[in-house]
Amino acid sequence: MATFNVLNFFTHLDDGVNDICGPTADLECRGADTPEELQRQLDKLVAGIVALDADVVAVQEIENDIHPAEVDGNRAHDPILTLVEALNQVDPEAAWAWAGETNHYNDYPVRNEIIYRTGAVEPVGAPVALQHPAFDSSRPENPEPVGRPPLAQTFRPMVDRGSRQPFTVVANHFKSKGSSCASIGDPDTGDGQANCNLTRVAQAEALLDFVAELEQDSSGVLVVGDLNSYRLEDPIRTLEDGELTNLVELFEGSEAYSFVFDGQLGYLDTALSTRSMLNWVEGLTVFHINADEPDILDYDMSFKMDAQDALYEPEAYRSSDHDPIIIGLEFGG
Repeated sequence: MATFNVLNFFTHLDDGVNDICGPTADLECRGADTPEELQRQLDKLVAGIVALDADVVAVQEIENDIHPAEVDGNRAHDPILTLVEALNQVDPEAAWAWAGETNHYNDYPVRNEIIYRTGAVEPVGAPVALQHPAFDSSRPENPEPVGRPPLAQTFRPMVDRGSRQPFTVVANHFKSKGSSCASIGDPDTGDGQANCNLTRVAQAEALLDFVAELEQDSSGVLVVGDLNSYRLEDPIRTLEDGELTNLVELFEGSEAYSFVFDGQLGYLDTALSTRSMLNWVEGLTVFHINADEPDILDYDMSFKMDAQDALYEPEAYRSSDHDPIIIGLEFGG
């Protein structure tokens, strides 16, 4: 399986004028500015997901659009459905499917999703999202919630021999460092962990409780996604202290990276496992298709001269600003 931050994939275009996005239909849109940019972004994302060769993919930063067509002209859940349809058009033998509508969405403009190959795994029950103030509360100066609800889906592997025990994937996207949480008593203290560290710790604590509930009906839980926290920061330590094994550290070591910020390497994208899930984990790698590549190669046509824009290709490289992570699972057969 894999986890992939897809860098604000929106099917509503960001025209710079109309704030029509999010579940409330009044938030700023992100991602592509024009139909051409949208197609370029979609082509690169599809190439990136196909290159993963994964059977389950947890997706972060896809537009949180749940409106019916009579609200905005689009079908409900248009972004994730558009991505799955494009995958099946390019890779029809893979038979991709969306895990489906979940029980809870908050008002953040982006959300977590899970897609899978129907010939490799079968879902057990419906996807479940965590409804918790650690993710759903907002700051006085900003109506957007402070996080994206963790999304869980249980699967059963389709193997001829070996275990068909159910396992659970939880897709996550913690609060970013990019805006202040001082108004809710969580300022940047200057310790290197930047804005909103206590908010991310609270999200880690809520996630641990969620994992404990999920594990009661599963043979193991895999926690993946963009936690906006580096290896030695408090949120990751909280999860490790909660007896989750950091699989990036286990298989890639202290030099692992999935993201470059101001010329510095680290990993915000991660995978952690419950003790029971470790029975099935065979390995992990960070797939370096994005962090090493200059953003001049991306889909965005803004501020590029013609010669720079000509470097664009509909391939996996610089399909996002985060590297995907691939986890190998072995269930026998």
